[in-house]
Amino acid sequence: SNFIPSSLMQLAASMPATICAYRGPEDDDAIVAIFRAASAIAHPFLADTFVDEACNLTRTLFLPNSETWLAINDADGSIMGFVAIIADGSNEVGGIFVDPKVQRGGIGHALMECASRNRDFVELDVFEKNAIGRTFYAKYGFEEIERRFDDPSGQWVLRMRKTSPAKGGA
Repeated sequence: SNFIPSSLMQLAASMPATICAYRGPEDDDAIVAIFRAASAIAHPFLADTFVDEACNLTRTLFLPNSETWLAINDADGSIMGFVAIIADGSNEVGGIFVDPKVQRGGIGHALMECASRNRDFVELDVFEKNAIGRTFYAKYGFEEIERRFDDPSGQWVLRMRKTSPAKGGA
């Protein structure tokens, strides 16, 4: 199904939203704008050139090659956040970003629930300096499994894993 039942949504009543599948390139501008705005807050340590290249790769490589879910504002149809799962069977969340104007309203949680659904586990990378992301992932039950240096960004990255309690898993 391309829609998630509202029973999975744990959003604040002030922000009714629907989770739906990526609809195509018409969503790309809004997705990249959310990525850029959220990244500016969570990743102030990244060089502008790195962020510009990440925006380009999001549009040209990641979105066409991932399973992407969007949080759509029921009131005005705007995209409030997205999660992209890399479509290679690895269960890797390539990115989860929520518009800073609506962060802390349950959207990230609903998107991560969507990403975790029907998977034994999910993994992701987070910059070690990304305190916002690390706090969110820890609260959501992710555990660090690896630390490595990422040459393109010049930053330390943590590999995190969350095992689905319902499924057991590795």
